[in-house]
Amino acid sequence: MRKLTLFFVPAMFTFLMAADDKDAKMTGCLTKDASGEYVLANDAGERVIVKGASDLEKHSANHKVTLHGTQKTENGKIVFQAEHVTHVANSCVAAPAK
Repeated sequence: MRKLTLFFVPAMFTFLMAADDKDAKMTGCLTKDASGEYVLANDAGERVIVKGASDLEKHSANHKVTLHGTQKTENGKIVFQAEHVTHVANSCVAAPAK
């Protein structure tokens, strides 16, 4: 049985990460911003940049998704490196950005 630990990241997203730090997940509304970056927003209006999985584009029209992958820092920003996308709903409404 794998031991799980709850972490809080600066963007205030919570996710579960396995003890080996290789399996994390985040759920929220996936969109694409004006610069072309994928962004996952939660119900509290907190956002994180998402990179990785090839199927991000087909879910980037405000779909609710759960992303599986790892967190890293790029240029001082928290970035979630998605390895797998699980579709939850065809639409969602994220709170206004904080």
